[in-house]
Amino acid sequence: MKKKLFAVIICLALTAAVLAACSASPADVLDGKLTNLTANVTFESGDGVSDKLSSCKGEGDGGFNLIFDGEKTFNRVFITTSAQTSVKLSAEGETIYSGAPGYITFPSVTSGELRIDVQCDGKWTVESLGIYNAPATDELPIVGVNAEDVLGGRLTAEDFENVSAVILRANVLYDTDGGVHFADVNGTDGTEYFSSCVSALKAMTSAPVYMQADVMYTDGKDPVADGAHLRYAALRTNSFSTAGNLAAVVSRYGLQGLHLDFSDSATEGTSLYLLSEFAQKWKQISSSKITVAMRLKGFERSEKYDKLVSDFFRDGNTASNLLDALILTADGGVSYETAAEFAGMESKFRIMPAIDCNEDVSVFAFASDCGLSAALMNFNKAGADAVNSVV
Repeated sequence: MKKKLFAVIICLALTAAVLAACSASPADVLDGKLTNLTANVTFESGDGVSDKLSSCKGEGDGGFNLIFDGEKTFNRVFITTSAQTSVKLSAEGETIYSGAPGYITFPSVTSGELRIDVQCDGKWTVESLGIYNAPATDELPIVGVNAEDVLGGRLTAEDFENVSAVILRANVLYDTDGGVHFADVNGTDGTEYFSSCVSALKAMTSAPVYMQADVMYTDGKDPVADGAHLRYAALRTNSFSTAGNLAAVVSRYGLQGLHLDFSDSATEGTSLYLLSEFAQKWKQISSSKITVAMRLKGFERSEKYDKLVSDFFRDGNTASNLLDALILTADGGVSYETAAEFAGMESKFRIMPAIDCNEDVSVFAFASDCGLSAALMNFNKAGADAVNSVV
């Protein structure tokens, strides 16, 4: 069952103490969510039989058989190794997977054993191994698509079958006075280009579509240094004009919401407080959704989240009760370790890590199985396959 986009609601009583520390490894986090089927298993290799994972090691190509204490049904394997390796998983005489280690998803298999072959140029050791039978999720992701992928035929209707909402990143800009502009693209009139993008996307999906709008940088200015000041003028000083003009575009094109991306290096938690004025104006003018993406620079979990909370409530900020989604990115992308940190957070607001589909999308399945909502940005075929593997 498809769930509607979960609203981000942050209670004003929230303090830094709510954000509990989490030092668990990705494997520990998974074991807290799913039943690890490696209990009571034995490992068979050329060196004999053992019940210790530490026996799963070798030099060059090798492998071992994992023997369960009876038949088991499973559809996930999380395996990490001490060296750069590739692995092949087999059961019942069939190859399940062949490729890099990590969080591996596949259609459910029932077997009494699992064969794991390892290819490596040197010595290797299996550092962690988990085998799980994860249930399908009904928590569908928000996805962010680029206009060139929509118009270039790189996405199809099938790719959008299991998404909760779509953020369209095209050519919409707002200036410091609240004006809205459609940038020309490769000689195509900006308004015509945006209209074509919306039409093409709506032909592929009935999911809600949110329009991304970006601040218009002043010519000759350094965007990294100037971005926060420009946003302040547009979203706080001239919030009524900006909200009204953007809402008019959303309504004109039959869209369901607005997305603001604050994830460049100019902005951290401090930028969110200016959203108070804008978010209030937006909800007064429009009944459509508003979502925001921001970056936690460095992603030092406890310190950065404490700072986020304190900054978010500066000046009595009420934007937290008005935003429909808060999408968080981390420097260097969202890894298994980062997703585990997100999953370990105890907060009263919805945490949505942003996962780049041009990177390792297996992190999405890991995050989903850890109980996280997620946003898949730069959505592509790999992202669609990752979603389909968990629904």
